[in-house]
Amino acid sequence: MTYRSRLLAVLRTPPGLVALAALALLAGLALLAPPLLGETAGRMDPLAMGEGVSALHPLGTDDLGRDLLARILVATRLSLGLALAA
Repeated sequence: MTYRSRLLAVLRTPPGLVALAALALLAGLALLAPPLLGETAGRMDPLAMGEGVSALHPLGTDDLGRDLLARILVATRLSLGLALAA
């Protein structure tokens, strides 16, 4: 069995499809998040420093008042690039 036929066989299984969908979602986030959320991820809000979970900040804020969800999504591109380089 060749590498390509094994890959196609794996992608025909439910776990293979879920993995492919997760990779596609991750790649989409890596491409779309920095242009859409880049400014939000770096914006400091002294009034929101150390806030917990809220409707405005789904994962809360850090010690400088930056939205944690936006920062995580923007860093996805760097994380994927480093993983591929490794």
